[in-house]
Amino acid sequence: MKKRVIVAGLLMLLISALVKAEKKDKKPLQVLPSIDLSRYSGLWYEIARLPNRFENKCVGDVTAKYAVQSESNLRVINQCRQKNGKLTKAIGEARLAIK
Repeated sequence: MKKRVIVAGLLMLLISALVKAEKKDKKPLQVLPSIDLSRYSGLWYEIARLPNRFENKCVGDVTAKYAVQSESNLRVINQCRQKNGKLTKAIGEARLAIK
């Protein structure tokens, strides 16, 4: 029992040290002075992803299509194929965040 308490205490100490060390190294993200949205326009294919709500039922054919609307807006069409063969789409707009 005493051994478990010591091991648990050491483990908690190690975890807190790692969390604290991780926070020290983080620097604020830099904002680009300008961006050429046309470089991102077109059809993009997924090669990997983190789990997200829109794609939780997707099994393949995942794409994102970006079309420039203005110098600060993009039209976005995300789509994928579900297990039942149906194509699912989400249509939206992306805007540049201006500082």
